[in-house]
Amino acid sequence: MPPKSTCAEIVICSGTAPNPAHWDRIEKEINLIGLSMMSPSLPCQIGSYASVEDTLIGGCNALVLVNSLNIGSLWITPAWRRQGIACRLLDAVIANGSRLGANRVHIETEIDTAKLLYERYGFLRLADFPGIVPGYVRTLFSISL
Repeated sequence: MPPKSTCAEIVICSGTAPNPAHWDRIEKEINLIGLSMMSPSLPCQIGSYASVEDTLIGGCNALVLVNSLNIGSLWITPAWRRQGIACRLLDAVIANGSRLGANRVHIETEIDTAKLLYERYGFLRLADFPGIVPGYVRTLFSISL
């Protein structure tokens, strides 16, 4: 587990798969696909991934549906949390979603620390409803682009 004060370079890449060996190729393909995905061929799945020295430490995956970006997952390896990586991943996936025509972003969570992160990022809390796990509250957030 790396120390919190590490000076290792964190690399953020966007694409369709979290394989560092393929990120350059995927980035070029996503840029090409992005131009054609403005068509009715949506939905389009996109993602951003964080790595340190070829080790995957986080990811954010989303689906673009017409003009909405729906984030399905955002995760950071515990040792790398609270270093701004989640915000960098959100920035990358939201930028790609916007380029594909999204003008609104939605995300849901039951995790209290994630709720705080999304509110600090600028998401608005739209609704609370019973969580998947009994006793938890699931919250829907949204932000306009």
